[in-house]
Amino acid sequence: MQDTPVYKVPYSASIAVDAGYVAKMSAIGDAAGGSDESGRTKFSFKQDVAITTYMIALVVGDLETKKIGDRVNIITEPGQMN
Repeated sequence: MQDTPVYKVPYSASIAVDAGYVAKMSAIGDAAGGSDESGRTKFSFKQDVAITTYMIALVVGDLETKKIGDRVNIITEPGQMN
C-alpha cells in the first residue's frame, strides 16, 4: 500500500514512558493513566476519524504544552515556550 491521501485509517495507541517523560500524539489523549508492570507511566490515545497515515505523529520527552486555540496546542521542551 502506498502512503497517499486516498488511504485513511482511524487508530489508537497505548504508550508507556519512563518517569519524567510525557507522550503526545495526533489523537485525543486521556490523562496519564496509571503505571505498567515496570513502573512506567501509561498514556492512551484514540483517533476515531479516519486520517491519512502520514498525518499520524507521536512524540515522547520532557515536554510542556500551551493551548493557543480551541483545537491547537504548542508542544515544546521546557524553556522554549514564549
